[in-house]
Amino acid sequence: MNFQDIPADILNIRVKRTDSPAKALQEQPIFSVDASLTRPDEFEIRLKDSVVFVEPVVDTDVRRLNSELAGGRAILAQLANPAADGSIELQIAFFTGECLERGEVEIGVDEYVENAIAKIERRKDGFRGEHLYRKLGELCCFRQGDTAFFFLTAGSAIDGALKPEPVSKEKAKEAPEEANEAEESEESEVDAESDTVLGDATQMPKPEPTRKNSFCITGDGIRFVATETALPDGKSIYTITRLTKRKRESDRALRLARGKLAFVDWTQAGPIQIFAKAQMSALTQDDGSYLKKWDEFGDLEGELLLKQAREVGALQYCDMKRNRAGDDGEATVSVRISQASDSALNKLAAGGVESVEIAEELPGYLKNLDLKFA
Repeated sequence: MNFQDIPADILNIRVKRTDSPAKALQEQPIFSVDASLTRPDEFEIRLKDSVVFVEPVVDTDVRRLNSELAGGRAILAQLANPAADGSIELQIAFFTGECLERGEVEIGVDEYVENAIAKIERRKDGFRGEHLYRKLGELCCFRQGDTAFFFLTAGSAIDGALKPEPVSKEKAKEAPEEANEAEESEESEVDAESDTVLGDATQMPKPEPTRKNSFCITGDGIRFVATETALPDGKSIYTITRLTKRKRESDRALRLARGKLAFVDWTQAGPIQIFAKAQMSALTQDDGSYLKKWDEFGDLEGELLLKQAREVGALQYCDMKRNRAGDDGEATVSVRISQASDSALNKLAAGGVESVEIAEELPGYLKNLDLKFA
């Protein structure tokens, strides 16, 4: 999976290096991005072997990037598309909540997955065995250096993925014939290598996927539901119970997980580890789920920001004058407020306005006071 294939919103901001302007930055992965505590309007980015400082080329992107980073969300980032003027694109994919530590997760694969992938990839010959497992790994895992990541959702966020796949009219017509053929061959089908009749032991159990026993993995062009499946020998494994083509829109509930997805034949899949089971149990709780609480917090924070912005509203100004830089090296400007509401003047007097933005027209949330954040 390439960076642009990551199924999340990707922020693109062109930046320039400020600590060593003569040394242009090259395309490479980024391991963290933070607002600088000592250099106003600059950002500290950690590369593989160094830490450098950059500033956005466009002034309005400073506030935009600060706002996105303030949420404390997990990110994946890289530098790409260097330009002749020394600038380069800072590309950041944002996810809900903190990064989950998952280690290696084995996913059992059966014939259903083979057929579903062949249909999505439009291949008559399809993928099988190790070729199929590698293909699934390429579609569902992202690598940054030596570290692997994948992208999951859980709880109420997977309700859409849990819905049964629609059955086409052609498939519905064929189903009775296929069922009859299956019944006729069930008693006589023989494994050529062992000369033993193939019974229920060779068929993978098919549990009904629910919020409680499943989570969803989103990859490059595909999405699948992994469900806890109990086997006759008493162990439980993860198997794929739904696999469909992914819609292109991003998912607000998507979580970033650090770890490797290992796809294997379902008969060879290892049992679910206790830690992994406890972690997924915490993620899939309906009422107190982290995902739900995070969404509620995000909506509440958004409404609070809208309320604060509307209390100040639009300010008309004139006579802008640039002031000399102070001891901290930061320059300011002075303006005369020609028109403002009483609430805005009170906020300004109390120091309750951290920043303002120059705009050519009113934003939608000021034009329409009924507009909600969610």
